[in-house]
Amino acid sequence: MSDMFSISMVAILVSGIIGIVREYGGVEWLVGAISDKIKSRRGAEYGIGLMSGILSAAMVNNTIAIIVTCPIAKEIGEKYKIAPKRLASLVDIFACAFISLMPHDGGMLMITALADVSPLNVLKYSFYMFGLIIATCVTIQFGLMDEKN
Repeated sequence: MSDMFSISMVAILVSGIIGIVREYGGVEWLVGAISDKIKSRRGAEYGIGLMSGILSAAMVNNTIAIIVTCPIAKEIGEKYKIAPKRLASLVDIFACAFISLMPHDGGMLMITALADVSPLNVLKYSFYMFGLIIATCVTIQFGLMDEKN
């Protein structure tokens, strides 16, 4: 029970910090900073993925990050003619991959507490998430499985 208490306290603390960041416009700043740098379709896909991943890692909740990212991704996708199902895949893949690599994620906190190891010891065995990010970047870079809107 004491381990669950400490995990809960960390989750509450991080959620509170994220609430403050959101209240003072941190999310809007991130969206604007990434959107301003998009110049091409490939850049749009990387930008959408990066935005989704960063928001997921920062908010410690990929569901909320996806909900925040999707309207923006849809707008960017319409501008650069990206199919909606590709947008959905990019948002989901990056959100899930980024959060699973964060030391403050609930799953990572449970693993590190139960195994009594640091998050870095766990990350060196996280082949799937790194492979997923690399495969997705290759898909974006070479335009694989691309459908026009």
